[in-house]
Amino acid sequence: MTNLEKNNRYQQEQRMRIESKQRLIKNIERRSRLLKLISQKISKEEKEVDIPDIVIKNTLLKFLDKRYNNEDIEKIKDLNLRIFVLLNRFTTLLKKPDTSSVTSLYAYQKKDSVDILEKKYNEFINDVKEIIKLAKEYKISIKSITGMQNGLGIPDIGELKKLFKNKGQK
Repeated sequence: MTNLEKNNRYQQEQRMRIESKQRLIKNIERRSRLLKLISQKISKEEKEVDIPDIVIKNTLLKFLDKRYNNEDIEKIKDLNLRIFVLLNRFTTLLKKPDTSSVTSLYAYQKKDSVDILEKKYNEFINDVKEIIKLAKEYKISIKSITGMQNGLGIPDIGELKKLFKNKGQK
């Protein structure tokens, strides 16, 4: 492969990374419009349902830039999907939704942390659902959970259950 071909390939990969980031941001922004439309159709009322937009913080954008540099396009798509799932699920529990719950878990990874792509997608989704269920059941803020897990990734569900059960007994 010549230097020109390498350069062209590199530029194409960079374009694809930028497009992936833009697609994720657009999907996050479209989410509230879609949820408003769905809730209007379900309720069959003309009044507008207040579904707050997710505030996209610079930390998420920096995290995406850093993370995209080391990943191929398929992993970037998987990463975007997982980030969107986290944001979509976590924001259902927040009055002022923003991206800090995701960046708290993954933006500044610590040694021995759980990477967002470490588990299979189905396992990842089940863990996220279980965290939401536990947060609702024990009336724990999702930001408390993500703050506690700062830089460590999704918590171990068994350990989280133990922690919450001990909290409930006191």
